[in-house]
Amino acid sequence: MKKVIAIILLILFAFAFVGCNNSSKDSKIEVYTFSGENEYFYVSGGAAVLDGEEEVFSGGELKLFKEEAFSDVYCFSTSFYIVDGAEKRYVLMNVVEDIPGGASVSISGDLGKISGGNVISEYKSTDMEAFINNLYFELAVTDSQGIESTYELKLNVEKIY
Repeated sequence: MKKVIAIILLILFAFAFVGCNNSSKDSKIEVYTFSGENEYFYVSGGAAVLDGEEEVFSGGELKLFKEEAFSDVYCFSTSFYIVDGAEKRYVLMNVVEDIPGGASVSISGDLGKISGGNVISEYKSTDMEAFINNLYFELAVTDSQGIESTYELKLNVEKIY
């Protein structure tokens, strides 16, 4: 239910955002949702809203299947990126780090959002299939012993509007 509400709010925000911009009367709104999972976690409720000039990208939520695998995490980063040939084009990145000697950090939860830029919109003028077929999520964690692990997940992107 939260995912549906979040997507509806993003769509309403996009309509309000476009309504405030009178310079482009024939801009077309496009809405994409994305999700994915592996054996450790899943990403759900992600959305991207494009109106031809501006964009809103919401990462959705990260939920863990195996909490015990991430019980000793003291630092982690989450990244959304588009693979473009050999290059990673980052859309959104967050880093959480705890001070030494503190409690471990919680990984589950909101993955953040961004609005404005043109990382996704630049594909609209050429080939949106590049965005649809090449959106990835990465979770990089460091435990209390300094051991780093990285989990990469190809996301399933669907155009809904």
